[in-house]
Amino acid sequence: MKPNLSLFTFYFLLFTFTLCIGCQKTETVKQTSGNDNFGDYYVESSIGDASYLNPVLASDSASADINNLVFNGLVKYDKNINIVGDLAESWNVSGNGKTIIFNLRKHIRWHDGKPFTAEDVEFT
Repeated sequence: MKPNLSLFTFYFLLFTFTLCIGCQKTETVKQTSGNDNFGDYYVESSIGDASYLNPVLASDSASADINNLVFNGLVKYDKNINIVGDLAESWNVSGNGKTIIFNLRKHIRWHDGKPFTAEDVEFT
């Protein structure tokens, strides 16, 4: 009786394994024609969920990554890790290094059309 039990177990496991492999979900990849329009969507991967969508409070890398996509700063890093102006076109550091005066870019507007001012920077 034992050889039949072993044979039954073997075929049962083989059937179960085959069933599991055959029932896996397969992904289909959409083939593109090469004439796709740009700007339709943007996909960004992240190492986790953002804890804060406020750049002042963003202390983890996932929050910082998302905030950098949404918000502009006075300055930013370029691809060579040099500090370049973003909302500021230039800046001057005082002799003692305690004060920085930013000169804001002209003709910058909020999404509602209102002009971006020094008062907005002071508020944030």
